[in-house]
Amino acid sequence: MESIKVEKLAETQIISAQIDDCVDDVFQKLFDHDIACVPVHNNLGIFCGFIEMLDIIAWIVSIIGEQAFSDPGFDYKISNAFRTTKIQNIMQTAPTSRRNPCQCITVGETAMAAAELLAKGSRRLAVLDENKHVVGMLTHSCILQFLFDHIDDLKEKRHKRVWEMPETNKFLFSAVESLRVLDAFRLIKLLNVGGIAILDENERLVSNLSSVDINIIKKDLEGIRALFRPVSEVYSKELIYVKFPEAELEDLIRLMVEKNVHRIYVVYDEQEMQPSSVLTSTDIIKEVMSRDVPIN
Repeated sequence: MESIKVEKLAETQIISAQIDDCVDDVFQKLFDHDIACVPVHNNLGIFCGFIEMLDIIAWIVSIIGEQAFSDPGFDYKISNAFRTTKIQNIMQTAPTSRRNPCQCITVGETAMAAAELLAKGSRRLAVLDENKHVVGMLTHSCILQFLFDHIDDLKEKRHKRVWEMPETNKFLFSAVESLRVLDAFRLIKLLNVGGIAILDENERLVSNLSSVDINIIKKDLEGIRALFRPVSEVYSKELIYVKFPEAELEDLIRLMVEKNVHRIYVVYDEQEMQPSSVLTSTDIIKEVMSRDVPIN
């Protein structure tokens, strides 16, 4: 990746928003394209941050609190707020933001430099031209796809087992499936993580809930009501996991690319299904970046 320019790997079909767009329009873009975040620019086209679905949900909660859905005018209040509130008033991104700093990289820089930023925890990078206009987005998926396409370049490193990876021993965040959707997303935002494991009453792994799953929320009354339902009613039924200690690095890369996920759980016993840890796309990129032989 040392000789590859960042624009060669970046996604160039960009869905973006303008700083003075209303929440209603941006929410619809996120929902229609099944994405959790878009870059935001001002009226001159200059990049000024990102807005996430989680930002919108936090804003919705600030409006409705715990009030009853039967309150007179509730539906109108939500609809009117969506139409009249500008995203500049709710987006929580800034250069100093803890969760979503305005990370960017300029055209001409190397993919290696971008991967180093992503390995340090950045979730996405805006690729900017000389006028600070967004011309691409570099995400974990872009890097994972490149690694998948050049898996032979990893040589023996591709066969590294999960038990050999330092990140396998990190703490696993989880929630019970009876928890309300609203509280689960609050937990994700509070912990500043991409998702959490969902466990049943016997502490068996049943699913994953991530910020992408927030598209279950629609901007009508029934959609808002989903926030107050148990997680068990809304989570994805497909569970992505690998078995300890057999899984190798190339297995993780392949699964993340083929299933389009960023989190894979590690279990010891497929009958008990009690997760021991989780490996994320950040962990995989970090692991690859630690190698001595450059990827061409």
